Amino acid sequence: NIVDLETGHCRAARMAPRKRPRGSSPPPPQAARLVLTGGTEPLPSRMLHFWQKGQFCDAEVQAGGRSFSVHRLVLASKCEFFEAAFGAGMAEGNSARVELQMSAGTLEAALSFIYEGRCEVGEEELVQLLQAAHFLRASDLVDAAVAEVQSRLTPQNCCGALGLAEAHSLAPLAVAAQEMALRQFEACAASDGFGGLSYAQLSTLLADDRLEAREEVVHAATVRWVGSQQPPPAEAELPALFSLVRYPLVAKEYLEATVL
Repeated sequence: NIVDLETGHCRAARMAPRKRPRGSSPPPPQAARLVLTGGTEPLPSRMLHFWQKGQFCDAEVQAGGRSFSVHRLVLASKCEFFEAAFGAGMAEGNSARVELQMSAGTLEAALSFIYEGRCEVGEEELVQLLQAAHFLRASDLVDAAVAEVQSRLTPQNCCGALGLAEAHSLAPLAVAAQEMALRQFEACAASDGFGGLSYAQLSTLLADDRLEAREEVVHAATVRWVGSQQPPPAEAELPALFSLVRYPLVAKEYLEATVL
């Protein structure tokens, strides 16, 4: 309380308004980082120390405007691509410099896995790392990336994963993505990636006895797929595709209202 010197009365003190200090808002959440391990043992600690300090390196690998000092023997022993690139008679072998068409972050993660047996990537970078590992023919990193992609399969992304697997001949991922699509066909067919299936991929799903969905759903999904294709499928292909829908199992009312 404050005493008024003119009246002698007490009055309550007014508190100054509290101001929120600038910069007090919480920082935005950071994207999850994935840790990939398995299949390969880290190099001896001394060798790791030499790489981290850039000592005794005899080659450079470049990507995304950055250059990384490496040991040719290490990379050649872990990746078939580098074994060929640093081999006798190739330009890269003579210059000890290799330039790759990938992001610097992807290459850095791949090198970490080669040297340390582990690496960290953002979830949005996982597919890029898998593609890079396939290009480098780094089998242990391919296996680790495939396992991570498989653990994150959902009905919404399994179509894209199936395309990725077939493009890079990744049989285990193809099997896992196909099984997800068969078990969760209705949700899969409603996803953005469903239209990206090839004619052969969709035909394989529709012909599989393990497909779990009502035939009304299968018919509607097939119609939507045909309508999403640019250019449209050849007219001659459509009868074979729709013959995979089991129309005897379709409800009569739906058949009369929608199909006939």
